[in-house]
Amino acid sequence: MKCIFCFEEKQPSDEHVIPESIGGRLRIKEVCRECNSNLSRLVDGPFASCSLIQLARYNHSLGGKRDIVPFPFGGVGTIDTGQRVSLDEKFTPHVKRDFQITKLPDGSLQVHFVTDASDKDKLEQMLGAPLRKALAAAFPSWSPEKLEEEIAKIIAHARAQAPMSEHKPIKKHWSVGLDDLLFEFLKIAYEMWFRRFGYPWVEQSETAKLLRTAILARDPSLPIRGQLFCPDVPLPVSDPSKNHLVLQMDRLCLIRLFNITCGVGCEEADARFILSQEDSRITIQDFIAGTVVEDALPVFLAKNLPSIPQTQPR
Repeated sequence: MKCIFCFEEKQPSDEHVIPESIGGRLRIKEVCRECNSNLSRLVDGPFASCSLIQLARYNHSLGGKRDIVPFPFGGVGTIDTGQRVSLDEKFTPHVKRDFQITKLPDGSLQVHFVTDASDKDKLEQMLGAPLRKALAAAFPSWSPEKLEEEIAKIIAHARAQAPMSEHKPIKKHWSVGLDDLLFEFLKIAYEMWFRRFGYPWVEQSETAKLLRTAILARDPSLPIRGQLFCPDVPLPVSDPSKNHLVLQMDRLCLIRLFNITCGVGCEEADARFILSQEDSRITIQDFIAGTVVEDALPVFLAKNLPSIPQTQPR
């Protein structure tokens, strides 16, 4: 088998055209294991980790190969007081622990301690050792009894504090790497065009060469015609809440994953690699049911568009 990325004769592997992490079932064999691993590291992995995709996977309970649905609301945010807070998978907030002991100019110690309400019964375990060390160094004349008495007062004071309200809004920032989205769409376009035109397209098409170079080098500067976040094409049974869509027509591959649509242009002069209207193709991947529908676009439209009643002339 000749790999369509490295062009070497190697053992085939299962390459998911649409990533398995978002319910993809369509596969090709013409990718070697090494290139498949590189695609996972360079393209599929960053795409699956993108905040927008994690939100969609969470919303649709898509666990991927390991059947682990991501929780995009984890990580650390802040509340209006500046305290750092995280959410568990039951959406229960937890304050991030903070413990500081500062020696003031008058020789006294200031203890700053923030912890979660669930730690209330662990205060002795959490505070005892660092307090003993700090107080013993600051007040060497204190007897062991005096030391333990002061520690007990501090812990009792901490335990008596009222917990923070669970209803405070938590601010968290998400960053979206647009390149992480773009390269996934480019990879899908490359593999879908290969499925349509075969090795002659991979070996002889200038578009194929550009796409392959851009994907493997993660280089967005190459002159590839297309648009990320382009308008969706309304089609029957095309539903972002349950399926992904690929349209191949003329010199364009239009791909919609969830509600994100990208058009990738195929700049070809060779008529072999230009699809006529009759040869346009549609692929619908239902990521809920796991089914794939592929058909010629005119045939698909004829089957699924509502028929218009013919009016009889008077």
